[in-house]
Amino acid sequence: MCWLFPGKLIKIDTVCPDCGESISVEMRDGDVLSCEPEEAVSHNNGPSNRSWADR
Repeated sequence: MCWLFPGKLIKIDTVCPDCGESISVEMRDGDVLSCEPEEAVSHNNGPSNRSWADR
């Protein structure tokens, strides 16, 4: 998403495909700013301009 909306706050509201619980994630420039519930697990299969060690 960061390459589509640089500098913008992105909010994603979805549901868990396993249990149906609501999930809300806010991101900016590839960084996750908030996630509800906090224990939610996700996978990002997109390009990254930083390595995991730089986060």
